[in-house]
This record gives sequence, structure tokens and C-alpha cells, in this order.
Amino acid sequence: MSIDKSKMVTRFGKSGLKVNTVAVGVMKLGSTWMGSNGDIDECLKILKFCYDNGFRTFDTADVYSNGKSEELLGLFIKKYDIPRERIVILTKCYFPVREAAEDGLGEVDVVDFMNDKGLSRKHILAAAEASTKRLGTYIDVLQIHRLD
Repeated sequence: MSIDKSKMVTRFGKSGLKVNTVAVGVMKLGSTWMGSNGDIDECLKILKFCYDNGFRTFDTADVYSNGKSEELLGLFIKKYDIPRERIVILTKCYFPVREAAEDGLGEVDVVDFMNDKGLSRKHILAAAEASTKRLGTYIDVLQIHRLD
């Protein structure tokens, strides 16, 4: 049985961007955060399988595995020499990211981290820059994870 790849693509609203009708979610890949799969080699094989079978849209967020999910996606692109123009990366911002924290955010000091959360211009720009660094490439669609 072969897949009708013409049914795998749709327009992303009125943006002009085309995406898969089903995106590959990377939330549960890259670390043991919230019971996720932390076996990097296995995670890379999963992403490669998806890519080889026509999935070109990958959805993640800065907070997933405290940034490790985005790092994994960047590693996937680099390891398999994926042409960047052939994939679409969606990521999200809102929550604080504590890259040093393996199992969650822990207690967040309200004063020290007052701009590390939410939808202020300051946080959105900082989150986008940090995501770009973790991914090692640009973001196609930056989404808000929730409203303030």
C-alpha cells in the first residue's frame, strides 16, 4: 500500500506556507522529561523514518524537555544533512525554560525570572533567539503556547 502524498500537504492559513496535514510532534523526544524517550539514537531514527515517509512538518516548543526537544530536531537536521528548505519547523513560546533542569522547571523565582515567561515583547524575542540557537537554524512558524 502506498501513501497518496498529495493528500499530505495543505496550506497554512493565508500565509502561503505549505505544511503536512499531520505534523510530527517532537514533544516526547530528546530527554526523560515527563516520561519522554531519552534515547537520542532511537529518537533520531524515529525522526528519519518520518522524514523518509513524507513528513516534512515538525512541531516542538522551547519548554519541551527544557529545550532538549529543539536541540534534538537540530541534531536530526545536521546528522542526516536534511535540506532546510525541505522542512517546516513550528515551535512555541510562553513558558520559562530551565535548560539545566532535567525533570522540569522546579521553583521559579518571580523576581529573578520576571521576564522569562509570558508574551511580552522582551520574552518573545528572547525565546525566539534561544530556540533558533538550540535548533541551529531558523524558525518557520513561532506560535504562542497559551495566552497571558
